[in-house]
Amino acid sequence: MECVAVDQTAEDMSRKDSSAVLSVGHHHCCGLDIHKDKISATSIRTCEDGSIEEDFAEFGTFTDDFCRLKKWLLEQGCQVVAMESTGVYWRPVHNVLEDIFQVILVNARHVKHLPGRKTDVIDSRWLAGLLRHGLLKGKEEELLKSIKGFLSEHHRFQLVSMLTLIETVEKQISLVHDRLCQLLSDRRDKIERLMEVAGISEVSAHALLSDIGETLDQLELAAFLASWAGLCPGNNESAGKRHSGRSPVRNGRVKTIMVEVAWGAVKKKGSYYRERYYSLRARKGSRKAIFAVAHRILKAVFFILKFDKSYRERGDVYLVQLNTKARLHNLQKLAAKLGYTLVAAQA
Repeated sequence: MECVAVDQTAEDMSRKDSSAVLSVGHHHCCGLDIHKDKISATSIRTCEDGSIEEDFAEFGTFTDDFCRLKKWLLEQGCQVVAMESTGVYWRPVHNVLEDIFQVILVNARHVKHLPGRKTDVIDSRWLAGLLRHGLLKGKEEELLKSIKGFLSEHHRFQLVSMLTLIETVEKQISLVHDRLCQLLSDRRDKIERLMEVAGISEVSAHALLSDIGETLDQLELAAFLASWAGLCPGNNESAGKRHSGRSPVRNGRVKTIMVEVAWGAVKKKGSYYRERYYSLRARKGSRKAIFAVAHRILKAVFFILKFDKSYRERGDVYLVQLNTKARLHNLQKLAAKLGYTLVAAQA
């Protein structure tokens, strides 16, 4: 925390701007400029001899930082605090300070600073200066309008009914999950192998086992499972010309489950599916890319269930290593066009 003290007499103030006649509304106040991860605070105190003392400090935005800010304001002897905030970051600060200090939330348009001279320190000092001369006021009427509503006894009845329904549904979901875990207890090894695949959780593993079974005796190839689920590319060829084919339309749950699993897989950093998705999205678009990833994951599920295989993560460097030869060839051609020769670096 950085603190700076500045002494400035009233005579110096009048010498700087003798045309301004402003009365002091608050002899000791503070301005807060609040952001997502930082709070800039400037305290202004008017001494008995007419001089002005300024103290500046910066705080973080965790609860301990709010407590340190509150303690610092008490030590400074502040009575009124004005704050300007980005978005809704003022709310936790207001909750901590409102029981002791008079807190004024100001509109940023009302305290707009001169262009070209804007920093967090200057903003907090500007707020404190405006507050000291009584030029700031709360937006209390607008806040009251924003929270004013009509909550009758019937509305309370409806809210209670909704909360009761939500609790009932959550309890039923928990009961079904526990029942599935009990019924699939003897297949726990298959569930754990499925959960090794990026994006597959315990819930999605239960759903896949329930929908496609655990043996897949009637399906000889992974392509058959992908076709049944509606995740294979369409086949549209006429007169020797291949046209763009859409995936077959399926309303089954497996397709929906696999798409959700694919979205979870592409969010895992360092995974093969994430790298595959972004390499395809640049050429095919996000929709085709996510269906392609879902197709790949379903093929992995096929081999895990049918042949009792364990999943092996290829990593995000697999595609780079797979295309190393083609990339080197393209780099050599490009270097030759520019008049250079590409040689391998010594180990």
